[in-house]
Amino acid sequence: MSLAKEFVNSLNWHKTLFDDSQDRCYCTKCYPIPWDDVISTGNANYVIPRGWTRLGLRVDPMLIDAYDIWNKWIVTFHGTTKTAALSILIHRHFYLPGDKLIDGTTL
Repeated sequence: MSLAKEFVNSLNWHKTLFDDSQDRCYCTKCYPIPWDDVISTGNANYVIPRGWTRLGLRVDPMLIDAYDIWNKWIVTFHGTTKTAALSILIHRHFYLPGDKLIDGTTL
């Protein structure tokens, strides 16, 4: 977890984007091998991302209520660039190829 936090701190992104209470480490020390590999959440099976670290993101309470996010949405991991990730977090929108990002570049 400390390496992931160090990386995030190096980005110099605004701290209000994150919710530390939702951070989770899936290393074998924090999530032992005997524990379940798959859990059910958001009406779907969720494969535990062993060896990964989850950094909690702050979610707008209005969106939580309007879409019942914690009960209806499934958890996903989304690979992207640092610039695209910041754009996603700030604008709450997933970008597609050809979209203009926060730094003015085109995805």
